[in-house]
Amino acid sequence: MLRRALPAALAAAAFVLIPSAASATPEPAPVENYMFTGYYGDANVALADGRSVQVSLSEFREAGPEVLARLSVSTFREAPCTWGPGTCQTDYAGGSVDLSDAQVHFSRSLGGASVSDVPVTIVRWVYGPGGSTQVEEHVTVSVVLTGTGPVTRDAYRGEMCGDGSRECQSIRVESSRAAVSEVTFGDETVTGEGSLFRGHSIDAAAPKFDYTEN
Repeated sequence: MLRRALPAALAAAAFVLIPSAASATPEPAPVENYMFTGYYGDANVALADGRSVQVSLSEFREAGPEVLARLSVSTFREAPCTWGPGTCQTDYAGGSVDLSDAQVHFSRSLGGASVSDVPVTIVRWVYGPGGSTQVEEHVTVSVVLTGTGPVTRDAYRGEMCGDGSRECQSIRVESSRAAVSEVTFGDETVTGEGSLFRGHSIDAAAPKFDYTEN
């Protein structure tokens, strides 16, 4: 709990000492306490055809049993920029799929994360004289992330709720770790770099802002 309750004797004494006029004072809006935990993993690999693949895996849990999870995949090519030095992304395509709790697996200690045999539709837009054309690629994707090296931890306090609409006394605890990745993209399995992240938040929310006031 974020606040320790008063002992019963002190609470009773405080009630007796309140002036009778205070009974007409409106009760303050109740404070809402809520928490959530998010796990994230990403992988960066290169395919034999020259495309780079970026994969992200996420899992979001609140206090209840509901779990929100997603796999996102994007592909692109690196090419010299037409307007100056350096390289730019071309032929970008992307897609995402919502996952069930049973499909995605995250180690709570950031030891690893995985998802297997997920069908993903990746969409790329091709632009030509006649306008734009949508090209779809249907591929099955599997990801295995394995944590390597030390876990980096951080904690801090804030005054904004995670929903961005209320004032909070919030506590954030974060952990991150480098990882190696193995991605199966269709019939091709490749390895590369990756990372793992865990974020935990506990918020005590004040009443909502009144945006009608000047």
